[in-house]
Amino acid sequence: MDAVTYALCKGYVRKTIDGLGYLKGKNCTIESIVHQDGVNRVTFKWTGDSGTVETRVMEVYDGTPIYVWEAGNTYKYGDLAIYESAFYRCIVENSDSTFDDTKWNEIGSPDGNYDIVRNKDYLPMRFTSADRKMYFAYEENCFYFWNGTTWQEKFKVDDEINDTSTNPVQNKVIYDALDKKQDKLTAGLGVTIEYDSETHLTTIDVNNISSEELEDMWNN
Repeated sequence: MDAVTYALCKGYVRKTIDGLGYLKGKNCTIESIVHQDGVNRVTFKWTGDSGTVETRVMEVYDGTPIYVWEAGNTYKYGDLAIYESAFYRCIVENSDSTFDDTKWNEIGSPDGNYDIVRNKDYLPMRFTSADRKMYFAYEENCFYFWNGTTWQEKFKVDDEINDTSTNPVQNKVIYDALDKKQDKLTAGLGVTIEYDSETHLTTIDVNNISSEELEDMWNN
């Protein structure tokens, strides 16, 4: 599976919500999410009043994709990947069938911003560094963040997610985060959020609501 998650999901989802005002009354689908040069380009697709399929691209600057390295997948310069016991940054675009460490820089052991443990029982008791730290518990396929006081479970890589969608994990993460806000979003405003488990696409139906109202509900 092409396991992708976002380290800064909340900021990513929030900015996604903030930009939906111009889509009010439309049933829109997140068609794709492409990360390049530090920018996430989210493409929304919907059918206009004339029946024409329209798309709109929104740029989101929060979020860093982290891949679990797999043979044959294409990795571009700057991509982050987990391979065996460390995190790597791609320095040469490749789609190799075997891991070639001349095309990657190791950035995660042991003093980098990332590290890997076998499971959560091996997480250190605390950090003295002021830097934010992230661990990937290998046996659990789960990411943990140090919030300055304790370790918090953030992202679980879902083994059931497949490659049906171009970006299945990102879409699922978006849905999960939006779902937690749905009670506020649907309070008399006709907003529905649906996640298709087969296509792994999130659909957001926004009626009679402005981006300012969405922003206010998100913050409150």
